[in-house]
Amino acid sequence: MSPKQSKQAKVASKPQSNHGQIRIEVNKLPLVLDDDCKVLILGIFPGEESQKNGFYYCDSRNRFWKVLEKLFNDWVPKCFCGRREYLLMHHIALWDVGACAKIKTIKTGNRKKNEVEVLRPNAVCCLLKMMVEKNKDIAVFCNGGDAKSEYDKHIKPIVGIDAVELPSTSGVNANYRIDTLVKKWQIVADYINGKPISSINIASAATTKALNCQP
Repeated sequence: MSPKQSKQAKVASKPQSNHGQIRIEVNKLPLVLDDDCKVLILGIFPGEESQKNGFYYCDSRNRFWKVLEKLFNDWVPKCFCGRREYLLMHHIALWDVGACAKIKTIKTGNRKKNEVEVLRPNAVCCLLKMMVEKNKDIAVFCNGGDAKSEYDKHIKPIVGIDAVELPSTSGVNANYRIDTLVKKWQIVADYINGKPISSINIASAATTKALNCQP
């Protein structure tokens, strides 16, 4: 083996680092809300494209907006202002669990995955209290298991309300085809349309009246 071949062999056999890059980020996205919202959908933390563009689910691989289109059988606008109005038209409040998070990016070949740990949550408990002040019942849904895990860690101990875990719309969640996602997410549309769903733990004035939230 020539010296050049020996050097190439050493480079090829050197194990790639799997420690990943770690960064701290602050959530830049505004809460989507009005007085007529019936459900609150929580992600864990905005992805890179959403942070850069200033609105939710901007990564073209994420199927959140496609799922909503199929749920409500209508068209989602392309502009962010239109998408905000679309959510409110369907009585959906949208936010994230995390206000500040530690993000670890791990690369495996050509694939990149972010592991998110919420360091400081958004004031979801205060939001829920505000939403039910007019004696409205609110259902809380989490987009994916990671969002549900962080909700259970930071929010549920304060509000005592279970959130419904829905399969993630992320493109990384390749186990779910779009039609399967829509079936799993149908519970959101059913609740908005007034269908009784006994499996949902509702946030109501009675369940949140003991909260002493500071904005």
